[in-house]
Amino acid sequence: MKFSIIIPVYNSEKYIERCVNSIINQGYPDIEIILVDDGSTDKSGVLVDTFAKKYEFVKVVHKENGGVSSARNLGLTISTGDYILFMDNDDYLVGENAFFEINAQLMESHAELLMFDVTRSPEEGGRPSILHREAVFGQPLFQALENLIRADKLARAVWAKCIKREVILENNLTFPEGMRNEDIDFTARLIRAIHKIDWYPKVLYVWTIREGQQSSVKQSESEINDLFEIMIDNLNQSDYFRDMHEREAYLAHLSWPFVVLLGYLKDYSLSHKNGKERIAAQAKLEILRKYKDILLYNWYPKTKPVSRIYRFMGFRFTVFCLGKKMQWSRSKGAK
Repeated sequence: MKFSIIIPVYNSEKYIERCVNSIINQGYPDIEIILVDDGSTDKSGVLVDTFAKKYEFVKVVHKENGGVSSARNLGLTISTGDYILFMDNDDYLVGENAFFEINAQLMESHAELLMFDVTRSPEEGGRPSILHREAVFGQPLFQALENLIRADKLARAVWAKCIKREVILENNLTFPEGMRNEDIDFTARLIRAIHKIDWYPKVLYVWTIREGQQSSVKQSESEINDLFEIMIDNLNQSDYFRDMHEREAYLAHLSWPFVVLLGYLKDYSLSHKNGKERIAAQAKLEILRKYKDILLYNWYPKTKPVSRIYRFMGFRFTVFCLGKKMQWSRSKGAK
């Protein structure tokens, strides 16, 4: 079974060698690493070319800067693997023989989506996950999703996922170009497209958090608008599910980005006490009120306290608290 690993590369000269070598060191013979240089201005382009010259399974494409979505979409068009994985250029894999073990699982399950565990601490690499495979593999879709969500293992990010390429092609799964929060959109549409999930019960992926990636960083108006558009579009698609339990799992998956969006909008409104910016933010909050009961799907651990406030104090107070919490987090992070 062949795996295609797609990595957008942009000004990552400090990290890209570690990222690529972590894949090569897995020792799996049937892979292709697709490095899409998205108009880097540092030495990243030279470094990825070096890999392509050394390894025939490394493909490199250089393009003008267009953002991570355009880079991933380009990588998809040239991928040939049975399964697709996405990585960020500053992250890396840990452990050994993971692809051999994942291949064995997929040969057994024929899953359309296999996920594995993530850590921010390299020393946890290769350790068993707190979630056992039996909680996902062999379960009905809604039960697999629920178990993943309750264990906080269904990431909205696209990394840490092996996706059957056939599913991507048949459902025209691409990333929205020119928008932020593209992973939330892609993962939501992926959930609507799949029927069988598997879980590799080990920590394999190390997520590197760099300055500017924290949720406490103030979001721009365009980033908030992108998230609003993505959330409205995907919330409106919840009727796609005929099975009530699958629909509940889908909404539970979207509950946390919904909470985050409420906080962003209230924070933005509080920071612009006058003018059209405040009016626009308040208007979006009123639109989101229509979907407020998504806050009752408190399967994610982080959603539980928000759901409790909503149950007892209502939507308006909940939104106010989220905005204040966002401001407090940002002020704390600035110290």
